[in-house]
Amino acid sequence: GGNINVTGGGGINVTGGGDINVTGGNINVTGGDINITGGIFVKGTTGINVTGGGGINVTGGGDINVTGGNINVTGGDINITGGIFVTGTTGINVNGAGGIDMTGGGSLNIGGAGGINITGSGSIGVSGGNINVTGGGGINVTGGGDINVTGGNINVTGGDINITGGIFV
Repeated sequence: GGNINVTGGGGINVTGGGDINVTGGNINVTGGDINITGGIFVKGTTGINVTGGGGINVTGGGDINVTGGNINVTGGDINITGGIFVTGTTGINVNGAGGIDMTGGGSLNIGGAGGINITGSGSIGVSGGNINVTGGGGINVTGGGDINVTGGNINVTGGDINITGGIFV
């Protein structure tokens, strides 16, 4: 299991509905974005790490599945038309001005011990899907952002929701 490492401002661009599959490794991007029309599937110990202002953009209805790892984004957004499934120990961490925007009806699902942590000014937006945090982790939006869920529910088991903005369902 190897890693995908992109540094120096470059990104990963996959078009035509193709997927990114990494088993036993991680995806690390510094300074660029991950843009994909298919899905992202990672079975690793760290998961997906995007730093330096880049984000993750999944169009075409594809999902992000991270087993045993986490999603960490610093400075950018996560924009997806499918669902997100994470079973790592810390879940999804978005720092800086970025947030999570899900527009295609997919749900945001965090298992394991992880939660959702937005520490910058970003918000969480889910349209047509649910937010499910089932492994004891909570939802923390501490930089003034909101949680907006249209046409779905927020379900947290064993954890708290801590927010300095508002919750709109």
